[in-house]
Amino acid sequence: DPSSFAITEGGRKPWKQKGSGRARHGSIRSPLWRGGGVAHGPRGPTSYYYMLPMKVRVQGLKIALTAKLAQDYLHIVDSLEIPTPDPHYLLELVKHRQWGDSVLIVDV
Repeated sequence: DPSSFAITEGGRKPWKQKGSGRARHGSIRSPLWRGGGVAHGPRGPTSYYYMLPMKVRVQGLKIALTAKLAQDYLHIVDSLEIPTPDPHYLLELVKHRQWGDSVLIVDV
């Protein structure tokens, strides 16, 4: 009787191949068995990666920049002369101009 076998078993045949009059089986972990495996189940972690359409991304950037401009947090500089590649110079420049704690510099 298949229900009499332990759930953790599955490495041995439930009964011998011939002579019992029952159907041949190799493991109780077969998808045909109650409590067995899943036929064509998942093969690994599912990726839920999704890229928003370009129009939506551009619209989000426009809204974010507009909100920053309305809050007077958007500063546009025509030319930024940087005499040294030292990053501390940029930190001092941001402190001197009082741009705030979070600064995004975009070079076009």
